[in-house]
Amino acid sequence: MSTPLPSGRWVEIVATVQSNLLIGASLLALFELGRSKRSVYQCRLRHRPGRAIPVARTPLGWARDVSRVDWDELRDKVGLDAFYALRFLRVCRNLFGAAAAAAVVTVGPAFASCSGGAAGFYRWTLGNCDGEADRARLWAAVAFAYAFSALALGLVEVESRRYLRDRLGWLRRGDGSDSPQARCSVLVERVPPRLRSDAALRRYFEALFGDRAVHSAVSFVDTADVAAALDARDRALDAYEWEVLGSTSADYASLEGSVARGRAATLRRRLADADAAVVEAQQAIAAARRRRELRSAGGDDDDDGASALHVITAELEGAAAFLGAVAGVNDAVKKHLGDGASSTGVVTFFSPALAAEAAQLVLTSRPGDVSATLAPPRSDLVWRNVSAPARDVAERLRAADAGLVLLAAVYAPLVASVQALCNLDVLAKYVPFIAPLASDPRYERSRALVSGLLPVYALLALLGVLPLILEALAVGYAGAKTRSEAHGWVAARYASFQLLQIFVTVASGSLLSVFERFLDHPKSLLDLLGRALPGMGAYFLQLVVAKICFALAFELARPVALVSVVARQGYTRRATVPARVRRRLRAPSDFDYGSYLPDFFMVVVVGAIYAPIAPPVVAAVALYFAGAELVYAHQFLCVYVARYETGGSQTWPHLSACFFLALAVGQATLAGQLLILEAPEAAAALAPLLLLTLKARSDVRENYEEPARFLDRESSVRFGLYSRRAAHHAALAARSLSLSFSCDLDGDDDSAVAGGGAATGAKLAADYYLQPALAAPPGMTDAEYAVNVAMERALRGQAEALLAQANAYSRALGHEEKMVATKVDEPAAKGKKAKKVKDPNAPKRPPTGYQLFSAHKRKKKGDEMPKGKAGMTYIAGKWQEIGEEGKKKWQGKAEDGQKQYAIDKAAYDAAGGAGAAAAAPADGSAAPKDGAAPKRSISFDASVDGSEKTSEKKKKKKAKKDAPPPPPPKADSSSDESSSSSSESDSDSDSD
Repeated sequence: MSTPLPSGRWVEIVATVQSNLLIGASLLALFELGRSKRSVYQCRLRHRPGRAIPVARTPLGWARDVSRVDWDELRDKVGLDAFYALRFLRVCRNLFGAAAAAAVVTVGPAFASCSGGAAGFYRWTLGNCDGEADRARLWAAVAFAYAFSALALGLVEVESRRYLRDRLGWLRRGDGSDSPQARCSVLVERVPPRLRSDAALRRYFEALFGDRAVHSAVSFVDTADVAAALDARDRALDAYEWEVLGSTSADYASLEGSVARGRAATLRRRLADADAAVVEAQQAIAAARRRRELRSAGGDDDDDGASALHVITAELEGAAAFLGAVAGVNDAVKKHLGDGASSTGVVTFFSPALAAEAAQLVLTSRPGDVSATLAPPRSDLVWRNVSAPARDVAERLRAADAGLVLLAAVYAPLVASVQALCNLDVLAKYVPFIAPLASDPRYERSRALVSGLLPVYALLALLGVLPLILEALAVGYAGAKTRSEAHGWVAARYASFQLLQIFVTVASGSLLSVFERFLDHPKSLLDLLGRALPGMGAYFLQLVVAKICFALAFELARPVALVSVVARQGYTRRATVPARVRRRLRAPSDFDYGSYLPDFFMVVVVGAIYAPIAPPVVAAVALYFAGAELVYAHQFLCVYVARYETGGSQTWPHLSACFFLALAVGQATLAGQLLILEAPEAAAALAPLLLLTLKARSDVRENYEEPARFLDRESSVRFGLYSRRAAHHAALAARSLSLSFSCDLDGDDDSAVAGGGAATGAKLAADYYLQPALAAPPGMTDAEYAVNVAMERALRGQAEALLAQANAYSRALGHEEKMVATKVDEPAAKGKKAKKVKDPNAPKRPPTGYQLFSAHKRKKKGDEMPKGKAGMTYIAGKWQEIGEEGKKKWQGKAEDGQKQYAIDKAAYDAAGGAGAAAAAPADGSAAPKDGAAPKRSISFDASVDGSEKTSEKKKKKKAKKDAPPPPPPKADSSSDESSSSSSESDSDSDSD
């Protein structure tokens, strides 16, 4: 089955662009109109207010505010994972923007002047060249490929150097978003049975690294039974809360009776039974852990028997790991191996340097024994999979890869079939009523529109299903222990499928026929690429345009999230929805690296292939990356709340590898096209370029990516990470992270990195990696809370009913309403502590040297001085640049001020200090009264008629009090309009 090639006529391309622009404009209008929904478009302001930016409500004001954020501030706010995704988009924008500008004046005119006789889009491609007549012009494509590759390799090397610097800085300091414990810990796999307890695992690492090196150790256990009990408990709790909160009883007594009887009482007993099952499962695991601790503590008494049992257990687990990937035997074997102890644990050191050493060392010479890697943060762990053996996970991943090979064999003809069915002539055979659209000249424009849009959007929809299948395989079947590991696995396989889709689209047939031709004639693969790729240029141009106008606008508008939030608000604003359900529904969105990064890779591949072949495609690719950088910067700053942070290792190494692969594919494609055009000399000239690209990839991986995996010992010694404890580091982390990030790798200040990257006061905790199933609180607490909420609502309803009756009775008697509604449970205002009176004549403390330097810099810069945090970061950087010698000047001035302050303070204290100042009256205040001074004499009126005057005043005051209140003034129409508009805006604003 062959795939129809696009005609390449400009009318078809223009119609596709216009329709995509209309779709993009509609989605952009939806985004601008719905931006008041903060839970859709401003999630970070609620969940990470310190790491988000407010954007203007004016149309396109968000683009201005996002573009003004500098790269250092952007890195501090979004983290290194998102930061290097954005840096990759910037690299691609610069590369393809420069390539598009160069192609306009070089290869574009050269191809247009060739003698191939092509028209429309293909006139500006390499397909317009004839081998014999235009051989000289073919060298323009070769020269362009060399220039393009040189610029690409240079940009990637510069960015990789920056990645190495930032990654090592993150390993030393973190970014302040999480506890320092993850950077000080290692994930231990293949733990033998003799070490499967917290105490035994800790003693093992203390023996290797010293008694004072290890902070704590956690040995994970299989919590499947507890998880099942928790699921049953949660279902019972949800049913009970729905029943209680959904009760229609407005009377307190009747509600209390309904809770104690009927369906609610049955659900409460079911909840109590489920809660008891959870506690029983937790206690069983706790008892098993205590037994393991006792065995490990007295291991010398029964060492021989225990060692033999450990060997047998290890062999059984190895067999289970091998068979489990195929037949699921491991679950049955694990059930009889012991008490739920797993071969996975976490060991926390007092320093990130020790954790880096443990992750790089070979801990034992025994094959298949203890190994360690850097531990992920707690939020990255998939807790239901942490107890799975590492060998079992590896076997299942290999089995999943084998299944994906079979899926690829089915996916290739599926793509070709979808493209063939998107042809109007083929569709007219199965759907007769569209036959006029396929052949009638009156519908030429509509035919061009459908022919351009239908295959593009059909394949985009087909690609959108793949990440869901791959993630289910990685997490559900293989049992990946971290989300970052699952996302990395999904990204690599998804990128392979996208490359396969490009290949199948170009091949215009099934993968089997392509391989048959390749086996018969190995040169046919290059011939295939060379002949088909220029002919599919119009299709890929329309694909990139669809990604610009639809994919980016869809990402910005988030219509699915908007509809779900609007429906959710109408659902969760009811008083009958339990608080646990509200929390689940209001969870913020996370960025899925596994599905988004391969989308970037697909556009890079298209751009690298068509850069020397079809210049119009490169211009569209440059526009895509320019728009993608702006859109995803907004999403990272305002919408997505990252669940984990890997310090850039999740994004840049994967994107860098994909970038080099795209360059190699583009160079091989150009070589195949030149061979088809009978220009072997030009094709041979590309061979050194391909070798240089592969060599550059090896250098980048060896010089930048591999050293960035772990914290090096030289930096650890230099910054004193062996002697400092992480808890002490965290107490000093109030210093600006931007300063430490902006410093050069060889010029970092020790004091700038002493913080360890954690929030002030953060400490290492022994229960940081405690499994949530073992720490789950009793469910009856939430149940009692639901009952209290229902009771409070019933009491409030009773009070409002009584108030309404009293007011109705007052109105019936002709009186005004005497009772008014009041706020329920309003907390009493707390008394404010009186301010301490300061003496304005007291001498002021002199500024420090840093404060003097800061004032000097601010005065010198004037209006050019950056505002806010950027200004403080700028001054801090300048303070570090002047060095110790420069600081002595300002510190000397501060010491002079201290000496003068000491003299003034001594004179002030000698004069009485604050006591004398308090005794003197302030300006405008009355002098203190003397109690012994004679009183003024009473006047005649006051002495004789004082009682009468007093009684007259009381009568007037009482009459004024009993007088009816004046009628309320008429409200101004403008104020009514403003108040109504404000109330409407308040009601429209997203309260979630």
